[in-house]
Amino acid sequence: YAEVARATGVPLVPFLLEGFADRPEFFLSDGIHPTAEAQLQVLDTVWASLKPMLGQATAKR
Repeated sequence: YAEVARATGVPLVPFLLEGFADRPEFFLSDGIHPTAEAQLQVLDTVWASLKPMLGQATAKR
């Protein structure tokens, strides 16, 4: 995805599970869905990329 983002000039949001994908304690018993604590980490990861994009979109109006 990084190559496609660079080629098209589209910002890339990082891997949602960055920093905890390999830590079972951050997943519910199904092993798929993140716990509430992990969801806060997802928010931090995604927000770091989205916040600058939102500022750019607002400035272009």
